[in-house]
Amino acid sequence: MLDQMSDPDYYYHVALSKQIMTNGFPETVPQVKDIGWDVLFTDKEYLYHVITTLFYSLFGEAGVKATSLIFLAISSCVIFFQSVKNLGWRLFWVPLTIIALDPYFLRRMIMVRPHTLAVMLFVFLLVGFVTKRKYVVLFSSLLFALSYHGLQIPGLLIAASLFTTFVVSPGHMKYALFCALGLIAGCLLNPYFPGNLAFLSQITNIIRDTTGAGSLPYGGEIYPWKTNEFLN
Repeated sequence: MLDQMSDPDYYYHVALSKQIMTNGFPETVPQVKDIGWDVLFTDKEYLYHVITTLFYSLFGEAGVKATSLIFLAISSCVIFFQSVKNLGWRLFWVPLTIIALDPYFLRRMIMVRPHTLAVMLFVFLLVGFVTKRKYVVLFSSLLFALSYHGLQIPGLLIAASLFTTFVVSPGHMKYALFCALGLIAGCLLNPYFPGNLAFLSQITNIIRDTTGAGSLPYGGEIYPWKTNEFLN
């Protein structure tokens, strides 16, 4: 498991899960002033913290750590079975090998962070598109919007689906519509709405302003392992 000292967000998610279990979802977080949480807290990762709070109540801090491994295991199993179905037994190992040899993916997926749940839900969303199951698309995108702020990621799927609608087959349009409907519903169902959308704009601006800013005193934990670190 990743050393928690190299993943500062770990302490935030554990502490918030503990607080939610004791007092419910907070309206403010006085300790975080730089982004205004001391005045108004908005949980853009609502569903993720519902899950981590449940695991914290059952298993303590170890339960919160375990969520990332559970999401990774489920994602890997879904990719395995879908690979067998689509590629057959001769080639199913190709995507799994790519995942196993990708230090960036594995490093990110063992972190205690909401993107681990988002990745799992995005895998289900992709399966929905590939297998043409509109309700899988709908509920996966809905849960994604409740779990993570990166709405532009499934948004790219919508754009790709619309492209194939006009270039390949008109039948793909409904999957784009179900995905869009799920994202909208997920945003509206978040108890912090409309603050979740306002914070989405804020975090997008932060990412934009720090992109290409050179060496920063934070965020280095998300970069991939060096080759010797990965092999060790």
